[in-house]
Amino acid sequence: MTAGAHPSLYIMVGGLETGKQGPTPEEISIVRSKESLLVYALRVDQEIFPMVKNGEGKSYIGDVWGRPGEKQILLDAAGENLLTSIVRERRIPAMVFGEQNHYPLFEGRPHVVRYNDSLDNSSQYRRGKRTGVYSVTGDYTPEGIPLGAVCVNIRDREATLTLGSDNYIIDLSDPELKHVRLPEAPRRKTFKDDEDLTIATFQGEKKYKLMFDRHFQQLVEALHPKAFIDSGGGSYIYSELASGTTDIYIMFNEPHSEILPGLPAALAAKCTVISVNQDGTYSDYRANPDFLSSPEEYSHGNVPLFIASRTPELAEEAIGYYMRANNVPGEPRRLKIAA
Repeated sequence: MTAGAHPSLYIMVGGLETGKQGPTPEEISIVRSKESLLVYALRVDQEIFPMVKNGEGKSYIGDVWGRPGEKQILLDAAGENLLTSIVRERRIPAMVFGEQNHYPLFEGRPHVVRYNDSLDNSSQYRRGKRTGVYSVTGDYTPEGIPLGAVCVNIRDREATLTLGSDNYIIDLSDPELKHVRLPEAPRRKTFKDDEDLTIATFQGEKKYKLMFDRHFQQLVEALHPKAFIDSGGGSYIYSELASGTTDIYIMFNEPHSEILPGLPAALAAKCTVISVNQDGTYSDYRANPDFLSSPEEYSHGNVPLFIASRTPELAEEAIGYYMRANNVPGEPRRLKIAA
């Protein structure tokens, strides 16, 4: 564990569960990956927060691979370089997927697969808006089983740390790294008559706003007048789903690279995370092990209609609105295969 970390965080990260022969190399790598998530949050606070505070690192350095029209800025690269250096320092046999590159930091089959969004909301940051700026990374086994994640709210110096089935909030500005387990939040089951409901969908670009409005206008009309429609989205949204500050996230053509870095937080909070077909059928969305052999599918691929919700009832109600808007008969129906 990094120097200066509060001792109780050692307990939070946990130790090895081993057999009589001692820990396997894979078990050692998994513990190191969990430790490195916390190390990454601390290093982002130490090295990236001062840059964000001073408005640095906004210059373009290239296009984002597989994302036409998307630009990488200098601060993106700083976060990605920081992440890969930590993985190397911790000696974790890992495949690291960034928005721009993928890094096979191992010889042979990796023990950990890490998906990273080093600077979420970079477009808003480049424009000088005072919205949240995040760095998000998530770890999985090569088979696609989530291990943990961390979402660093850089401006607020706060992190949501996911370890297995638990989510924690950590105050990175506190020398003692004060942390609490996320409490259980309300789980709403309908869009109607609830002024505290929050629906999120990214509308920062015209094409996404028009698509959402075309398919979900009836849903918006059914909302309580005081219900909140959040026009933000991306890899940070899963920490909000975990905390209950967002009830449902609906997105068309959502890239895998915006989902997988933060997804473990939502899964740990028992959220419903699905890919929806045009006929109203849907299936669970999970990490695809095939990305290891076909990284371009991760970088270039997306989910045509993606929903992450705190309850299955809210997700199915959203699908119902989508079906009616498109004159699709029948009711939403879950398929038994993963997306």
